Amino acid sequence: MPPTTKSAVTAMIVPLAIIALGLFVSFFVQVGTHWVPVILPVLEIDVLNVIQIGAGVLAVLLWRSRDGEPGMAAVATALVLIVGGLVLTGLATYAFSSVGQWTGAMVFATPLALAPVLAFHALRIRGWDRMLLLTGALALALLSYSCPLVPGILNEYSGGVVYAAAIVGILVLFVRGFRTLTAPGPQP
Repeated sequence: MPPTTKSAVTAMIVPLAIIALGLFVSFFVQVGTHWVPVILPVLEIDVLNVIQIGAGVLAVLLWRSRDGEPGMAAVATALVLIVGGLVLTGLATYAFSSVGQWTGAMVFATPLALAPVLAFHALRIRGWDRMLLLTGALALALLSYSCPLVPGILNEYSGGVVYAAAIVGILVLFVRGFRTLTAPGPQP
């Protein structure tokens, strides 16, 4: 059976849950030859945890709507996450450009250009196709957040690889679903 946009989006529940679980996992840092737990993020909640909390909420909302259509709560949650990710990416772009690191600034500027385009186009369509484009925009907005050059939620110390793998997983599922979205149907 060929993949559909619904199957691609519902498969994204797993990577979104992995991002959310980062809120409950200790970060480790190497001290000499030993790895020492440093922080448990849930004990020190701050504004940057909106991405982990929002990813968990979005995963639950998508799980609940798997038998029907995603609701407005899922759309609103995805939009909040996209805006939060773009704000953090914008700050990274500003930081790189203010010190003359133009390659880094351009790398971080790419999601700033692509994610809003996908998000605005998603608002023009309905159902699982909308959620596919919103989760694709979300993955683009959060992709630069796993960069080891910019301290982020999960890349402080040991979690960046897991976070990056989850985001890349969402992007792969987005591309698979997007191919079915843009594939021409049978001709009458």
